[in-house]
Amino acid sequence: QEERRWQEGNNHHDLEIISCSGYGKNGALSIFQNSIRPMINSTFDLPTVYNMWTIHTDSTSNMHSYLILAKADSTLVLQTGEDITEVEESGFSTTETTLYVGNIQGYVVQVCPMSIILLQDTTILHRLELSETISSASVCDPYGVVMLMSGVVKLLGVVTRDRKPQLLLTDTSSTHIVCITTYTDESGMFSTEPLEDVVEEAAPAASVNETEELPKDTEMEEDLDEDALLYGDSDILFEGFKSKRKPFHEEKTNKSKATKPEDRGPLMVAQFHNPTHWCILTRDDGVLEIRALPSWNIHYFCKNFAMSPKVLNDSEDHHPSVGSEGIPGVKEICVVGLGWQRQRPYLLTLIDDDFFIYSAFPYNCTSKNSLKMRFAKIQHEVLIKKKKTRGNKLLDMDAHPHYTPKIQHFSNIAGYSGIFLCGDLPYWLFLTTHGALRTHPMYLDGKVTCFAPFHNVNCEHGFLYFSSTDELRVCTLPTTLSYDNHWPAKKVPLRSTPHFVAYHHDTKTYAVCTSTPSLNPMRPAMQNNMDKEEAPIEEDDNFPYPSLNWYSITLYTRDGWEVIPDSRIDFHKYERVTCMKFMELSGEQMGEQKKGYVVAGTMSSMGEEVSARGKIMVFDVMEVVPDPEKPLSGFKFKCLYDKEQKGPVTEIDCILGHIISAIGQKIYVWSFLNNDLVGVAFIDTQIYIHSISVIKNFVLYADITKSISLLTFDKECKTLSVISRDYEPMEVYRCEYVVDGTNLGFMVSDSNCNLVIYSYQPEAVESQGGMKLIRKSDINIGAHVNTFFRTGIRIHDGTILGTTASSALLHPSEKRHVTWFATLDGALGSFLPLSEKKYRRLFMLHNKLVTAVPHVAGLNPKKFRTAKMPGRWLMNPHRNILDYQLLTNFLTLSHTERRELAKQIGTTPSQIVDDLMSIQKAMMIF
Repeated sequence: QEERRWQEGNNHHDLEIISCSGYGKNGALSIFQNSIRPMINSTFDLPTVYNMWTIHTDSTSNMHSYLILAKADSTLVLQTGEDITEVEESGFSTTETTLYVGNIQGYVVQVCPMSIILLQDTTILHRLELSETISSASVCDPYGVVMLMSGVVKLLGVVTRDRKPQLLLTDTSSTHIVCITTYTDESGMFSTEPLEDVVEEAAPAASVNETEELPKDTEMEEDLDEDALLYGDSDILFEGFKSKRKPFHEEKTNKSKATKPEDRGPLMVAQFHNPTHWCILTRDDGVLEIRALPSWNIHYFCKNFAMSPKVLNDSEDHHPSVGSEGIPGVKEICVVGLGWQRQRPYLLTLIDDDFFIYSAFPYNCTSKNSLKMRFAKIQHEVLIKKKKTRGNKLLDMDAHPHYTPKIQHFSNIAGYSGIFLCGDLPYWLFLTTHGALRTHPMYLDGKVTCFAPFHNVNCEHGFLYFSSTDELRVCTLPTTLSYDNHWPAKKVPLRSTPHFVAYHHDTKTYAVCTSTPSLNPMRPAMQNNMDKEEAPIEEDDNFPYPSLNWYSITLYTRDGWEVIPDSRIDFHKYERVTCMKFMELSGEQMGEQKKGYVVAGTMSSMGEEVSARGKIMVFDVMEVVPDPEKPLSGFKFKCLYDKEQKGPVTEIDCILGHIISAIGQKIYVWSFLNNDLVGVAFIDTQIYIHSISVIKNFVLYADITKSISLLTFDKECKTLSVISRDYEPMEVYRCEYVVDGTNLGFMVSDSNCNLVIYSYQPEAVESQGGMKLIRKSDINIGAHVNTFFRTGIRIHDGTILGTTASSALLHPSEKRHVTWFATLDGALGSFLPLSEKKYRRLFMLHNKLVTAVPHVAGLNPKKFRTAKMPGRWLMNPHRNILDYQLLTNFLTLSHTERRELAKQIGTTPSQIVDDLMSIQKAMMIF
């Protein structure tokens, strides 16, 4: 009920992409979402909360005991048991705001602006008053650091005096600090030991059972000698390998030598390292320092960290830079260990309005006291820049006197570990088992002011967050989805090959067309009296009989994707379903009101002797009284029309309440009256029509070799007439419209992996008075596109174009559609029209990035994206489509490179980021 009320209260629509994927027993329906949609358990109204923490008080349990909420001038303490209740009397300070709450050495520490409190459960043990205001704090058990408003950092610890634990603050030499964080390293990468020494120490573990595996090693040496003759000396390959400290490489080598489980045991133990504790801090002059705890010795010094370079290099000169003018401000920094056993350290930072992610990698340097590692920037598409608006008086995290951290780490939410990024556009970051860092937005509830993981008896491995409406939501992540993808996805196994899926709006069910292969020992034949019959194939037992696909249509429920009993419709074994769609048809008995039907087109192929025929079948999904033993049997198919046509039905669609179909070399328009199809109009076409797209009264159809044509249907005169066509030969896969305000384009995918856009411009000379479509844009995407669909863009108020009344207030030029496409190799892409000003700005950036940044394997993206033509083509390519993946490389550039590149094209880095963010937000639909 809470989740339903939340969905009804906002303007977002619960849209998702459903695709048919796989073949045979691997066939499945794949459901994709572009964002994470949490499952809301409960909601509480708590206004003006800026930050919150969940803490443990029982070391024997991993359940969270208390929830601490920080307001502007007070603190609220809630106990989390069976119910969430307020604690009126406790040792926590509730008369002032809280900056940090965490666990240290089994105790609870609360950091307030002017004091630090140590507690055992809710009992106060020690209170430390300060004379200067605290700015922020961070704890990595058993150490902590505190930063004052003056930029001075102090070490925080717990000592025992007179058998009583007390807090102890120790002065340090660090001043002019703007951000601090602490990190406990368990990967062994934060080490000052040379990399060769680490490999030598791990070498004895790799020699287990060395004598038993001697024959295999001899074979391997022989193979390596052969490889040396063909490809050169193999020692060169292993030389670079030995100089790197990567435990999983050692594990891979040792697994080939160990045959027993007990032999593999020590290898896993060799990957664990004694935890070390570090403090990472940044200065006001843009310097990054990594210091050891508790010695406070400096082991890493990066001077130009605030300029966001691609690699954070350690400088041997530890003298601070002079002056800090023109240096971007570092707002927040966080270092976390992700992946298996936290073996992958990541550095995340907020610099001005940009979010950067760095990954640590081993690097052997000459300095003895320096860490043997570096940080490399990772490319991502997380954009959090806030658009400046006037008169915005809503609650802002930065309006709080103390900065509220936006980067929140969690270790176990629904089995995942990662980072949650608060803000106007919140993001989830997961490091999954495949080792890829996945980023997923969560924009359906708007702005998230603060976040905290939450594990409770009523919410196991869940989380809490405050929405833009000052509501505390207790949520869990949906476990039915897999987040180890570019988009959250779920698969519904069918154990057969899916071909088509149609959603019936009235009954909220899905009609899925599948096929199952089976052997056919019969051969079709035509007798003298023109009757069709089958004759058995008389061969021996070893003869490979031909395989036929048996087609069927089945109803599925929307929520659980369960098969509705007794809803399956089987076709003849020689009958093949070529198309199936949901259509809203208008009949004579219904007046102007339309009703939804599932319409399918088939063809029967029984060899060369028998002419191909097809059928148009109209199904109605009826609601019936379910069987008590089968509670899901509340719907069933009812066939209203099933008659053979004069040729194979290759494509169908709906136009103005009528059915338009491609049969043979003709296109027919039918009216569905009294459960029968009545012909309205027809037109002769070319060779084989396999794709039809309809918008209003326009019909765009694609021929398998003769490109595309544009028709118009006059409902009053009952005629189909040709408007324009493309006269150049093209092997078309699919066609769709491109809606750009009042302009209409026609997108085509061909057999050369190109996407081509045509336009109808009768005033142009080359259009021959409008009879020829003009080619405007083309791009090569490297994959065959076999399907298109369109959706409205997400507009400024967060709703989707065409779904609310606010869409009508937009200027016609702003009413654009996103054209989505899917490829045969499993990719999903999109095409978005841009305004002229934004396109010109990004076009110049696009041309600069071709030569300004290094590319994968040195490949030229401009050459790759140029349309491929078969043979010689008397036409120049039209490079008017921008590659968004190339444009996102601008986000990986350093601050200096961004500024220089933007200056060359006459704009600012902030304007370019705004353009990229507007494109990203417009396509956040699912």
